[in-house]
Amino acid sequence: MKVLIVCGSNSDLKIAEEAEKILKDNNVECKIEVASAHREPEKVRALALNSDADVFIAIAGLSAALPGFISAYTNKPVIGVPVSVKLNGLDALLSMVQMPSGVPVAAVGIDNAKNAAYLALRILKLKGGEFRLLKKGKVKDIYDLGGGKLLFEFSNRVSAFDVPLPNEIPFKGEVLCRFSEFWFKTLNVPNHMIETIKPNKMVVKKLNLIPIECVVRGYLYGSLYERVSSGQVNLNIKTLAEKLPEPYFDPTTKFEEKDRPITKEEILSKGWLNEEEYEWIKNKTIEIYNFMAKKADEEGFILADLKLEFGRNEKGEILLADSIGPDEFRLWVKDRYKPGEVQESFDKEPVRRWLIEANYKKLLDEARKAGKPIPEPPHLPSSLIEEVSRRYITAFEKLTGEKFR
Repeated sequence: MKVLIVCGSNSDLKIAEEAEKILKDNNVECKIEVASAHREPEKVRALALNSDADVFIAIAGLSAALPGFISAYTNKPVIGVPVSVKLNGLDALLSMVQMPSGVPVAAVGIDNAKNAAYLALRILKLKGGEFRLLKKGKVKDIYDLGGGKLLFEFSNRVSAFDVPLPNEIPFKGEVLCRFSEFWFKTLNVPNHMIETIKPNKMVVKKLNLIPIECVVRGYLYGSLYERVSSGQVNLNIKTLAEKLPEPYFDPTTKFEEKDRPITKEEILSKGWLNEEEYEWIKNKTIEIYNFMAKKADEEGFILADLKLEFGRNEKGEILLADSIGPDEFRLWVKDRYKPGEVQESFDKEPVRRWLIEANYKKLLDEARKAGKPIPEPPHLPSSLIEEVSRRYITAFEKLTGEKFR
C-alpha cells in the first residue's frame, strides 16, 4: 500500500512530515513531492496520472487548488490538508470543500496532516482489509490479510542484477499485475491467484514457497551465455542469442543475496523437492514456456526465457505462484531477431544493457567477488524510463489482446 503526499510549496514540508511519520509507523510506504498546481501544472498532472499510490494527500494554502487539480486526473482518493497562510486557513479550507461535482476531495482540519494520515490508513484498510506488511521486495510488497490470504502490491520499482534501482518505471506495477492475472487465467495450471484489485493488487493464497527459481531458456543469452562462454556449461553452441536445440531447464536459488544456478542433486539433497516433484516442476515449467512461446510467436515476439515459482498449500499440493510478466521473461521482436547480437527486448533488458554500458555491472561483479558492499546504482535517464514503460505496455497489449487504457 502506498500514499503520495504532494505539497504546494516547500513551506508545507513540515506539515507533510507529520503525516509521513504516522504512515511509516504503520508500515505504509509513502513519498513526499513538492509541486504547485499554479506554477507546475504539468508536474502535478504527471504525478496524478503516473503514480502507483493508492491514496493522495495534497497539502496547500491560500486558493488551495492542488487537491482538486489532482482529483481531476485520478479516480483514487484525494485528501486535502488546508494550510493556514492568510485568513487563518479558512480560504484554503473553503476552497477544498467546495469542489465541483465529480471532483471529490476529502478535506481535514486546517494544518491537520495527522488526521489526513489516519484517514488514509482507514481507506487503505477498506481497500485491502486489515493488513500487515510481511515483506517489502525489490518490485512488490506483500501483506498478510489473515485467513490464509496475502495481498501482492505490484510497485513501479525496478531492479537489475538483484539490485533495486533508484528510479521507478511508470505503470510497471499495473502491467505486471494485469499480465499475471492474464497468464494465471490462461494457463491450465493450478495457481495461487484469488482475485485482483485494480489497478495493481492481487489477493493470493498463502503458500510455502519452494526456494527455487524455475528458469527455462530457449535461447543462449544472459547468465547462461556467460557460463557457456567461460566454459562452466557445455551446450555445443556458443553464439549469443542462438536458439537452443530444446528448452533448457536452468533452476537457480531463491532468497540468497545473489541467485545462483543450482543442480538437481543439490535440490534433492536439501530436501526442497523429491525426485517425483522435481520432474513434475521441471516438465511443467517447460510446458508453460512452450505454451507462452507459441502465444508470443503468434504476436510477433520471441520468448527467449522464463522464470516461474511454485509453492505448496496446506495440503502439500504444488501450485504456480509469484507473478508472470516482463520482469520474469525476456521478450524479443521476432522480425528483428539476429543471432550473434544483442536483441531488441520488450522487457527490462534495456535497463540491464544501460547498466552494463554505464560500467555498473562490472563494479557490481567486482564488489561481490571481493565481498564488499554493493555499490550504489546510478539513476536511469528519463528517456530510458519512458521507453521501458512504453515497451511494457506494448507487450501487454499485444500478448493479451487487451487495451491498457
